[in-house]
Amino acid sequence: MTDIAPRDFDQDLKVLLAGIDARLPKPFPEWPGGYLDQVEAALIDAVLSIRARYGKADTGVRAAVRRYKDALGDQTPNSLSRLADFDEVKLAEVLQNHQMTGSETKAAAIVRAARALSGIGVETAADTDPKDPAHRAAYVNVPGLGPVTWYYFTMLIGAHDVKPDTWLKGFVKLVLETHGPVSDEYVRRLVNAAAAELDVDPRVLDHAIWLYMRSRED
Repeated sequence: MTDIAPRDFDQDLKVLLAGIDARLPKPFPEWPGGYLDQVEAALIDAVLSIRARYGKADTGVRAAVRRYKDALGDQTPNSLSRLADFDEVKLAEVLQNHQMTGSETKAAAIVRAARALSGIGVETAADTDPKDPAHRAAYVNVPGLGPVTWYYFTMLIGAHDVKPDTWLKGFVKLVLETHGPVSDEYVRRLVNAAAAELDVDPRVLDHAIWLYMRSRED
């Protein structure tokens, strides 16, 4: 996807950096961390986070991930083939989540994604390559999933990247003072470039922007 109208990337980056400096508190809050070597937990988190309040350790998405770990008796779940073998109805019960993404439950999307990835040889977090087109295609071709949560999934298992979700796009458009469409990939490039200029982990900047935009909604 391309932008409707060409934009001046260097100028937009300059404006974005000024907006970050003016709006975001310093130092940036720590990135809360993902699930290194826990590919099952990362996949569940990424899918359940779609259009959802993230919650705290005992609520929302993180609580659902904890319930999955407790049900398995494994606090570092790292086998997509195991997750792929889950019955989707049973998984929804374990997660205590019956929300939908697209035309099916998030639990069903999780199981389908695990099957698609394990079917091409992706078993663990270490096997997952964020830059491999086949890995990305296996994920985004699952109904109800897409590139934004693919980026988030890979961030959770260690990729230094950002997810161009509603919050990041909203911040970029707010700072750039534009009401026209700006593509997800343009936002991703821009925020990653800003993180490089600031010499911070892109995930830290992503999290700081997310917190700022969330606070505007409260």
